[in-house]
Amino acid sequence: MSQKLGTQVENLDKLYNSFITENNERGFYVGIYDYVYYVIENKPVYDTVKSIRKDSLRIKNKLSSEELADNKKLDLWDAWETLMEIYSAFSIFEGKNHAKIKKEVDALLILNMDVVNNDFDSRGIKKDTIRIHAKRIHNYITTELNKKTLSTSNEKTLMYFSSSKGFYDSNGLEYSIRKNRSKLITYLKDGKKDGKFLTEIWGHNSLQQLSKDISEINKLFKKKLKRKENIIINNPTGGYQLNTKIYLIEFKDE
Repeated sequence: MSQKLGTQVENLDKLYNSFITENNERGFYVGIYDYVYYVIENKPVYDTVKSIRKDSLRIKNKLSSEELADNKKLDLWDAWETLMEIYSAFSIFEGKNHAKIKKEVDALLILNMDVVNNDFDSRGIKKDTIRIHAKRIHNYITTELNKKTLSTSNEKTLMYFSSSKGFYDSNGLEYSIRKNRSKLITYLKDGKKDGKFLTEIWGHNSLQQLSKDISEINKLFKKKLKRKENIIINNPTGGYQLNTKIYLIEFKDE
């Protein structure tokens, strides 16, 4: 079960990174379509979303109007509905069959899309706002899935790291990470770091390039060290961090 959930988190990360910094209108909405489709088609993933719906209904029946206005669970459900509306409208535009969605989601709202030169404009909702909604949902889902993964095993995998050698384990496997990428690991040693901060200290000033570099680090880490889980993950509140939930990392430069 843990491997399956870990793979789903990896797939969600890839889908999320494919659109979150995308400036092209069509690519941005296609990415959201693919992301939401994946969530709905994978039961353990979709169960996390349905739990938001269940909690929001329970909360609405108990809280005052003032408390409702400042409730994070309700904010999460609003964020999911925004993605669902975009997904549904895009499905119709592309001629996709969305009958399954109609059966599974209550009170589905279908957006009216303005299409000009193949560009999509989602009911006047700015893309920056949609990005915030997507980030909230992605962080929530991946955090919940990681919790389920950890519940199947309390043991962490021991990893060693040095700036000269890179990552290595007690079995002799090694990932000799490049010098500039090694610096990134060192910065993350002390905990979560904001993406913008990391791009500035790294020197390329591009969140999109940072995301690609981190994906490549994770890919090589898993390949060289024969692991299933990423070494760098998205933090639930934003930014990046080392995956200390899965790995116990000993830094040998200290």
